[in-house]
Amino acid sequence: MVAGAPVSGLELRLRRGGAVTGSLLGLKPEELGLVEVVARGATLAFRSGTIDPQGHYRIDGLAPGDWTLRASVSLTGRQARGRITIGGEGDQEAFDLDFGKGLTLSGRVTRGGAPVANTGVIARGQRTVAGGAAMTDPEGHYRIEGLERGSYEVIVLGTGARAIPSRFSLDADRELDIDLKTGGIHGRVLASDDGSPIPGALVTLSDDDKTEGLDVTADARGLFQLAEVAAGPWTARARQQGYGVARQEITVGADEDVELTFKLERSSGLSLDVAGPRGPVESVDLAVIDGAGHLLLAGEFTASESGRVNLEGLPSGSYEVLLDAPDSAVSRFPLMVPSDPIAVQLSAPGEVDLLVPGLVQSGERAMLSLVDGAGRRLEVPGGGWVTSEWQVRYGQAQITWAPPGTWTLHVVTASGKVLESSVAVAPGSTIKSEIR
Repeated sequence: MVAGAPVSGLELRLRRGGAVTGSLLGLKPEELGLVEVVARGATLAFRSGTIDPQGHYRIDGLAPGDWTLRASVSLTGRQARGRITIGGEGDQEAFDLDFGKGLTLSGRVTRGGAPVANTGVIARGQRTVAGGAAMTDPEGHYRIEGLERGSYEVIVLGTGARAIPSRFSLDADRELDIDLKTGGIHGRVLASDDGSPIPGALVTLSDDDKTEGLDVTADARGLFQLAEVAAGPWTARARQQGYGVARQEITVGADEDVELTFKLERSSGLSLDVAGPRGPVESVDLAVIDGAGHLLLAGEFTASESGRVNLEGLPSGSYEVLLDAPDSAVSRFPLMVPSDPIAVQLSAPGEVDLLVPGLVQSGERAMLSLVDGAGRRLEVPGGGWVTSEWQVRYGQAQITWAPPGTWTLHVVTASGKVLESSVAVAPGSTIKSEIR
């Protein structure tokens, strides 16, 4: 109905989508149930396919244009890729995805000579989005198949600490053994005024000033210990409700146990009254950054029914807050401690859909950042860290929480080429930007 009156004579025509069919080759029968097959288009389109017990797949609903096909076997790292073109409405293409093609990276993950089992190993292309992943077996062995020739970074996850990167070129099947170098930390968390222990204090380790990684809780005597920490530099923080955050820069050596002492100052904290476009929020992702750019506080906070969020552990001083909430744009604002409760009104977000045609077929890896008129990157809190760059995969990226304003879309490809365009984002708008 329009203006309370029925509408007649309206005809809706639905276009027939294209399809691709084919066979999954080079797999064992028991692997077919673990396969996922998808198609990605040049306009942020994504389609999932179906697979029958005989290994035949089909993906429907493909619009005319170029599509990238990918089939992957969960947990094993095996994958097969291909590209097709849907010529017109209702067009059907045939393409077999062969898991027997490509190169293989295999090896063993150890720590001090002992196998590291049930650990993720990722091979990530340095110039393209090609790559794969696998889990180590009980003896620490891994195997990633179907890789393209090129330069890769291999990352070992789940090591009890951060990822361990190693870069190499892959021109033929290759074996790469990885021995993880680790140390540990231990120490106490004390009150700065009287030296008394602070039970339950949270101690975290992070790779840099915008992330948080490992964590441990101090016991009743304020003691803490973390083993199997990757060798290298770390940022260590300690916090507890009613106290300020303390941080130290440390370096952990292989087989070294570093001793730390944190002294926390008492703090009264403050409150934020946060409202989104639809009223008081239920929760927020938040990060507090000091004048030197160090992350002091980050995480997800539950709000009261009125949208109040209580922040503990901030010493007196000036800070910047990054705040994100569901169905809202990211907000950045200054903060003084101590302070009366602060009202924060979040705006509705805009959406930016980016397409870089030159990267669709090449698959070259690229990173996207949004830069404001002052030359400052948009930073988004979430998961205990702050993100300021997002991957452009096969020439496509989508930002669904962009704050209103004028932004420069800044794209840097793996080869170092810089591409830019400007967009004006309004609340609730969807902006499609193409950079050639």
